[in-house]
Order: sequence, then structure tokens, then C-alpha cells
Amino acid sequence: MKTVAITGSIGSGKSTVTSYIAERYYTQSCDAINSELIENSETVREAFSDCYTDGKLDRKKMAQMIFHDVKAKEKLEGIMHPLILEEIRRNLLDHADDAFCFVEVPLLFEAGWEAYFDLSLLVVCDEEILLQRLMEYRHMQKEDALSRLRSQMSLKEKAEKADHIIFNNGTLDDLYAQIEEFLCILEDNSTIINE
Repeated sequence: MKTVAITGSIGSGKSTVTSYIAERYYTQSCDAINSELIENSETVREAFSDCYTDGKLDRKKMAQMIFHDVKAKEKLEGIMHPLILEEIRRNLLDHADDAFCFVEVPLLFEAGWEAYFDLSLLVVCDEEILLQRLMEYRHMQKEDALSRLRSQMSLKEKAEKADHIIFNNGTLDDLYAQIEEFLCILEDNSTIINE
């Protein structure tokens, strides 16, 4: 089995890429794993008690906190990242006989997780398009959208680290064509994958 990490900035379209690939191969999403694990983490509850209302996690309040407080963000990541990584590994064991498995990892390079995967696929698009998507589809204010983008590694740095890049500035058909091209490279020429 070869593992491929799908990454990119918020709003870049990595979830769309993952969903498309999921029709052919096993995929996981770090965001989905995080969402499930964080609800049951007593460590998070103790460390971020201000983000709970009537015993339930207020995700909006937590998001505001971690994207405006670097130390809070690092603290949360220090708790959640090991748990997420362990869950990814556990799930991959069930697919050890698969040719390829894909994991959507938003903070792949920021967390230094590229070493855990055989290949990285970066989904990118122009910042203007990113901002438009975040404001239109996620109903974020421009300042909040910019804050989220600035909290992540620059696109230039990510591009230098990535093994393959997909550009998502066009239509869905354009995006799907690039995904198909990438999958063909994987299926026909596995030598591009680091052993």
C-alpha cells in the first residue's frame, strides 16, 4: 500500500479532490477524524473550558480563539495531532492490501507530517479565488478569511515541498481532468513514489 496525503489551504478544493478520489480508492479526512475525536477529549475540555457551553463544545468560539491566539492554536494541535495520527494509522491497517490510500491532511507541512506519507498532493488556487470561496460558501468576513489563510504556511513554501500540484482555478471539469491525470501517473508509474 502507498499512502498519499492531499493538502492545500482552506478553500482550495482539497475536499472536492478527496471526494472524487473516494469513488475509486479508500480515503480519510483529518478534519472528520478531528471533529469526532475532539467531542470526546477530556484533555481538550479541561484545557479549553471557556469554549464549552452547557457541557457542549462551541466550535465557533474555539475557532475564533485558535485563529487569533497562536499559543491556543499550538496548545490544541499539541493535544489533537497525536490522536488524529494514531487514528489514521489504525484505519490504514484495515486497508493494508489496497494499492493506494489517500488522506486529506490540511496542515500536512505545518505539522511536519509529510514524512508519514509516500507522496503529497497539493491543491492550490489564486488567493482572490480562495477569498471569494470562503466569503461566499463559508460566509466568512474578509478579515477572518485572511486571518485563516495567514495562519497557514505560504503557498510558495507548500509548493516547494509538494510532490505533485493540482491547480483549482477553473471549472470542476478542469479539476477532475487533473485528478484523473494524477491518478493515471500513480497507477501507471509507481516509481514516482518514494520508497
